[in-house]
This record gives sequence, C-alpha cells and structure tokens, in this order.
Amino acid sequence: MITREVQQRSRGVALDQSNNRCTFSKTVGIDISKDSLAVCFGRIDAEQRISIIAEGTFANTAEGIASLQQWHTRIAKRESIYGI
Repeated sequence: MITREVQQRSRGVALDQSNNRCTFSKTVGIDISKDSLAVCFGRIDAEQRISIIAEGTFANTAEGIASLQQWHTRIAKRESIYGI
C-alpha cells in the first residue's frame, strides 16, 4: 500500500509533518541593501497559505555572506531546502 506521503512526493508535493498539510512550494526572499541582507524562508501549502520558516539579517560583507550560508545549511537540513 502506498502511503499518502509517497503519493504526494511522487507528484512533487511534500507533506509537512509539523501540521500535516501538503507543502506545494518553498520560497526565499532576500532584501539586499548596501549594509545588510534580510532573508526570509517560507512555504506555501495547498490552500495557498504562506507560513514563515525562518528569517534573519546578515551583514552585506564576505563574513556576513558566509554566516548566511551557514544559517541556510542549518535551515535546509531541518526543512529540506536546497540551493542557495
């Protein structure tokens, strides 16, 4: 028997175990300014509701970008987000 999660994943939809809703899309927004990078990760479910996964602000420097990459890695492992 195929579980609901397997069926959803085969259609490119992930089941969000924390609230038992299907996540259709994960999004990222980055507001870039001279001094900082404001970053927000979110998800959109089947009912088109948006929920925030994580948000952070980083210096717009080499060190700040390295911090952003480390932060993203922690979030990605927890939320299955890839590719920043």
